[in-house]
Amino acid sequence: MPGPPTASQSPAPSWPVVVFRGVGQIMFQGHALTGVLFTAGIAVGGAAAVWMAAAGVVGSLTGAVVARALRFDPTAWADGINGFNPALVGMATFFFFKPSAPAAGLFVGFAVAATLLAAAVRRYVPVPAYTMPFVVCTWVLHAAGVRLGLDPVAWPAPVTHGLEISEAVVEGLSEVMLIGGNPYTGLIFLAAIAVSNWRHAALAVLGAVVGAVLAVYHGDADDNVNLGLYGYNAVLVTIAVYLWRPSLLAPLLGAVVSVVITEFFPETGLPALTAPFVLAAWAVRAVGRAEQSFLPR
Repeated sequence: MPGPPTASQSPAPSWPVVVFRGVGQIMFQGHALTGVLFTAGIAVGGAAAVWMAAAGVVGSLTGAVVARALRFDPTAWADGINGFNPALVGMATFFFFKPSAPAAGLFVGFAVAATLLAAAVRRYVPVPAYTMPFVVCTWVLHAAGVRLGLDPVAWPAPVTHGLEISEAVVEGLSEVMLIGGNPYTGLIFLAAIAVSNWRHAALAVLGAVVGAVLAVYHGDADDNVNLGLYGYNAVLVTIAVYLWRPSLLAPLLGAVVSVVITEFFPETGLPALTAPFVLAAWAVRAVGRAEQSFLPR
């Protein structure tokens, strides 16, 4: 009897599967159903969030089209790897700016740029790109949009009340995709991760808890803690570091470092986005490499 098909012999997934895998890869889940649930979780965040959800799907599609046209690695394409950075660019565009022709033009242009930058980093840089292409492209996009005078989105002001750790944990999950103030989004995101990998879901909760508790310990503003602003980068870094080195200590270290970087970011004048996650993950990997060099074989 013939053996199971190899990766090269397996049929290529359909375009919808690739596109939603790209959305799922925002939290390292190459699972189409996860991407569908992420999209639904964003959409329940309100009228403006519906535009973000749609742009995330279009962004992932843009990345897949560019990767296929330029004949990037077919395995990475099938797993949705080319989709998550441009998907995030799309979400961020309509998080910052109201829908318009100039905003759409910026979105498509920088979605393509994020796809190309991610491919270049994967080829020439010895560390994972993670969401760095999204961060860099969105910083430039945001500056360009402000310069062009695009209308900003008027998000409702957060409800001011005392510290709520449970709220902070759930919001820490939803803020990964820029959705705040809606607990249903965070719960849907958690279910979406669990559909793909229950350990990753547990790590996401752990990261959100560490981010919230450490921010409280450092005396950060309760409202910012409740919004998950110190948790979402910790969510991402716990999963990312676990994928690099399966353990609990290394992901916890990454979560702690991400909170410290997040607290520093207002001094830069730039939107933090997921930059603290990327920097914290790179830092932990650098420590791991130094540890390998330092310890006797």
